[in-house]
Formats: sequence, structure tokens, C-alpha cells
Amino acid sequence: MMGPPTNSAAVNCAAWPSTEPASPRSACWRAIVEFTFGGIGLIPDQADAKLPMEGVTWNYTTFLNIAFLILAGALLIRFLRAGQRQDAHAAVRPARRS
Repeated sequence: MMGPPTNSAAVNCAAWPSTEPASPRSACWRAIVEFTFGGIGLIPDQADAKLPMEGVTWNYTTFLNIAFLILAGALLIRFLRAGQRQDAHAAVRPARRS
């Protein structure tokens, strides 16, 4: 990706380089974020980037993620089978007055 334009006083946000079509407003926000983070020094140098050589590893957090996904699925199935969906919708929507 190209860096921000060198002349920051005259930024044409609609012409900001992008890989996908975007509205001029989102292009302006992208430029604002780029200038802000670049000015503070929060954009890391790509020369310092290091790719892990071991690839994907399985550790305890992987097993915790799987366990909590199973727990969330079980709770969702229990919620749906108990017929609580209507109660949840009633709590969100106000009662109709006749």
C-alpha cells in the first residue's frame, strides 16, 4: 500500500489509493487514520516484521476456544428448545396497544 500523500494540506480524499471501491467519506477517514497513526509513530516498519516459521500451533487456548464453542452451542440449543425465543422477542419489542 502506498503511503499518505506528501502534500497533507491538499488531500484529495476521493483519489486515495484503495484495493476496493469506497465512498469518498470512507477514503477520507482512511486518510485521517493513516496520518494520525503515522504521526504518532504507531505504524511499524515492515522491515522489522517477522513471520513465525512453525505455522499454526495447538496450545491450551485452542482447546479452551473449542470447549467454549461447544458450551455456547449447547446453551443455544437449550435456549431454542425451551421455547424462550418468543419470550426474548417480547422483552425486546414493546407490547402493542389496541
